[in-house]
Amino acid sequence: MDSYERRKRQKRKEQIEDIFVLANLLIPHSKMTDAPMRMPWEVYPDLFAREQEAYEEQQQAEDLEAYKERRRQYAAEHNRRRQ
Repeated sequence: MDSYERRKRQKRKEQIEDIFVLANLLIPHSKMTDAPMRMPWEVYPDLFAREQEAYEEQQQAEDLEAYKERRRQYAAEHNRRRQ
């Protein structure tokens, strides 16, 4: 019975993900171009908790890399001006 529930939950999760992908593809072509893109965990927080954590960790890593790159460019420009 647990296996059936897991498969049913996984299938529902896949259907929701498909709907969100389709919606995100259609939004730029609609009249609501200023509408923010919603993520599945905003609507189904219990169902997509792990995906939200993984997404947030990835965003933090990307932000850190962008910060490092900006800092490197700043240091290079600072060193260039000193010479």
